[in-house]
Amino acid sequence: MLEPGCGSGRYLEALARRGLDVLGIDSSPVMVELARRRLAKSSLPGEAVLDDMTDFDLGRAFALIVVPFRVFQFLLTPEAQRSCLAAFRRHLAPDGELVLRHIRRVSKPGRRVYRPSDKIPNVLDGLGVAVLSTSKGVISSLEAKKLKIGGEVLCEVW
Repeated sequence: MLEPGCGSGRYLEALARRGLDVLGIDSSPVMVELARRRLAKSSLPGEAVLDDMTDFDLGRAFALIVVPFRVFQFLLTPEAQRSCLAAFRRHLAPDGELVLRHIRRVSKPGRRVYRPSDKIPNVLDGLGVAVLSTSKGVISSLEAKKLKIGGEVLCEVW
C-alpha cells in the first residue's frame, strides 16, 4: 500500500498494524523521519521515503494507493494535480485501487447542472466518478453511460 503525503506516519502505522505492506512518501524530511521513527518504535514493517508526490518513481506497482486527509488538495495547480495523478497511475497495479477522499458538489440549489449521457463528465481520467440523479434513480456516471441516460450531476467523487 502506498500513502503519498504520509506526514508523520500515523496512517502508515495503523495500516501496518492490520498486516499491510506499507510505503509512504512525503516531501518534508522532518515528516519522513517522524514516520520512520513511528514505524520503528512500533516494530512494524514499512518504509517512509523522501519524495515529491507530483513526480516520483518507486520502481514498483501497488495494489492500493491511499491519499487520506485531503493531501491532494495541497496541490494548488491543475498541472501539479495532473502530474500527481499520472504518477499514481504509473504506480497502480493493473487491478489496483486508488482511494482519494474528496467530494466536489456540482449542482447547487441556485444552479442545477444537467448532462446528456454523451456529455457526462469523466472525472480525473476515470479515477473518480460522478453521481447523477436520473430517471432510474441516483446512480454513478459509469452506470448512466452504460444505460445511455443523462441526468443532474450532483457531485464528483475521487
